[in-house]
Amino acid sequence: MPEAKEIQAAFMAEYWENAQFKEYFTSVGISNISIGFPDAKLEPTESPSDLVLAVHLVKPLPSTLVLPDRYKGMRVSYRVTGVIHFLA
Repeated sequence: MPEAKEIQAAFMAEYWENAQFKEYFTSVGISNISIGFPDAKLEPTESPSDLVLAVHLVKPLPSTLVLPDRYKGMRVSYRVTGVIHFLA
C-alpha cells in the first residue's frame, strides 16, 4: 500500500492542486475495486481486490477537462457525490 499512497499523493499534486480541477474534487482515496466500485467492469488483468484511486467529484467535469482512467499504472475511478457537509 505504500506505493498506492505515493501514487495518490502524486495524483493529488497534479490534479487536486491544479486550479482548473480544484473546484470539482471532494476527495481522492484508495479503495479496492470490489468495495469502492463493485459495478466496475474488470479488465482481463484486474482482480476485484486490486487497488484503485477513488475520486469523488462535486459535479461532473465539463467536456474541456479530462482526467485519466489510469495514473502511474493504477486504475482511477470517478463518482459524482456532490458536497458532503458535516452536521453540528
